[in-house]
Amino acid sequence: MADDLEQLLNDGIAAAKAGNKVEARRLIEEVLAKNDRLERAWLALAGLVDTPRERRICLENVLEINPNNERARQALGQLDAAVPSAPATRAVSTPPPAAPSTPPPSRPAASESSPRRAQGPVTVPKGRPGTQATVGAREAWRSQRTQRGFQLSIPFITVAVLGILVIGFGVTLLISGNVNATPTPAVSTTPLPTLSIAQLNATRFPQGTPTLTPAGTIITDVTLQPVGIAPSWTPSNTPAPSNTPTPRPTLPPFSQYEMVFVGEREGTAEQRIFVAKADGTGETQIAIGTDPVWSPDGSKIAYIRIATDTGKPQLIVINADGSDPKIVASTEGDSLVTPAWSADGDKLAFAAKEPDVGNLEIYTVNADGTDRVRVTTHLGDDLGPVWSPVSNAIIYSSDINGRSAFQLILRDMTTGKEEQLTSSGGQNLDAMWSPDGKYVVFSSSRDRLAQIYRMQADGSDERPLTFGADSKENRYPAWSSDGNYLMFASNRNGGVFNLFIMTPDGKNVQQVTNQVGISTAGKFRPNGF
Repeated sequence: MADDLEQLLNDGIAAAKAGNKVEARRLIEEVLAKNDRLERAWLALAGLVDTPRERRICLENVLEINPNNERARQALGQLDAAVPSAPATRAVSTPPPAAPSTPPPSRPAASESSPRRAQGPVTVPKGRPGTQATVGAREAWRSQRTQRGFQLSIPFITVAVLGILVIGFGVTLLISGNVNATPTPAVSTTPLPTLSIAQLNATRFPQGTPTLTPAGTIITDVTLQPVGIAPSWTPSNTPAPSNTPTPRPTLPPFSQYEMVFVGEREGTAEQRIFVAKADGTGETQIAIGTDPVWSPDGSKIAYIRIATDTGKPQLIVINADGSDPKIVASTEGDSLVTPAWSADGDKLAFAAKEPDVGNLEIYTVNADGTDRVRVTTHLGDDLGPVWSPVSNAIIYSSDINGRSAFQLILRDMTTGKEEQLTSSGGQNLDAMWSPDGKYVVFSSSRDRLAQIYRMQADGSDERPLTFGADSKENRYPAWSSDGNYLMFASNRNGGVFNLFIMTPDGKNVQQVTNQVGISTAGKFRPNGF
C-alpha cells in the first residue's frame, strides 16, 4: 500500500513538472484521500491549488506534520505578506472555542473520497503571532473542497441588493405614471435591512460554514451599514504593478561540450566507446569496451576492455582520440569495473573481484600502473568509486552486509574513516560529485525503478530529480565541468537507453542521442568547450 501511494505521488509530481496541473492535482488529492499524513503530498498540492486559502491550508498541514519544514514556513510567511488583512470597517470578533462536553469521536477510516480529519484544532507555528485556526487544517481543506466555486463578496451583495430595489422602484413609478398620468410623489429613503455573514452563508451555503480571513481568524459577524446611491458611478480599474522577472544567464549550447559514452551500433550487442559533441553530432568510435571516464584535464580516457587472449578484464588508458592504449591494471578474476581518476590525475580507483577475495573490492593504482593497493574489506561487494574534486576522499557504493542493498559510503583516503551517506532500500549507485564538491548526484531504485537523486556532499537534503512510471528508468548521472548541466541515460521514450541532458534542478530535459541500439554511461569532457 505504501509503495502504491508513493508511486501515485511520484506520478502526480511528474505530471506537475510536465505542466499537466489538472492531472497532477487529481493524483495528489487521491493520495491524500488515502493517507493525509504525507508531508510531501501536502507540499506538492500547495503548488497546485487555485486560491490563497487553499494554499494556506496545505502549508499548515505540512507544518502540522513536520514543524521543522522551513520551506513550508517561508512559503506561509510569503503568503501572509502577499494577502492583505481584512478591511478595518468590518466588525470582527473571535469568540473563544467552547470546551467539548463529550470526548471527541474516534477517527473514521479513510476513503478515496474523504480524507481523514485532524484531531483537534491546529495551532499556527511560531513566526505568525496572533493567529490560531480553530478548525483542523484538514477539516478546513474538506470544507474548502466542498464549498469551491463562486462565493459572493459583501460589496457585491450590497450593490446587488441596492440595484434590485432601485430597479423595482423605477418600474413602480413607470406603471403608476402610465395608469394614473399624475405626477409621482416624492419618496423618502428607507434604510436597507442589516445583513450578517451568517444570513448570507445560510442562503448560499445551508451549512453556514464560517469564512477564514487571510490571517486565519473566523469572521463571526459582519454588519452592512445602509449606504446612499450616488447619481452615477463609473468603475475604474487600477492595473496591478507587474513583476519583472530577474533575467537568467543564457546557458551554453550543448554543441560547445564534448562527451564520451558507451553505445551499441549496427545491430550488434558489442559495446563500443564513442566521443561526440554533447548534442549528439560528430560521433566517432575510439575503442571497444565499457565504463569510459575522462582524466581531469580531458586529455585521456580510462575504460574497461576484455583481453582477447585471456578473456579477462583490463583497465586501459588511452589518449582522447583513442591512440596509445596502455594496460594499467588487470585481474585473474572475472570482474573489473568502474574506474575513476583522482583530482590530480595521478591515480585511478576501480573495483575488482580477485579469486582469493571472492567479491568486488575497491583498489587504487598509479596512472602508470604501479603501486596497486586494496582499499576496502567488506563482506559484500564494493564498486563505483568516485574521487572528490576538492579533497582526498571518495564516495563508493557498498553492499556492506552482503544483502544486495547498496548504500553510498564516504571514505577519507588519508585517515581511512568512513561514513554512510544513504540508508534507503534498493540500490544506490553511480555517484558523481559536483565540480565544486558541494553536491552528489546518484541513481537509486528505492521506489523500485532507478531514478536520479541529488544531495549535499554530507548526505543531507536528498531530493529526486527524475520520475518514472511503468518500466521507465534514469541512470548514470554526470556533471558538466562548469556545473551547468547533468547528463544521464534513460529509456523514457522507448525500450532502449539514450542520453539526455538536464539542468541540476531536474528541469529543461532534452534528448541528445536517438539510436536503435543503446547509448549510455555518458560523461562530459572536462573543460570541453
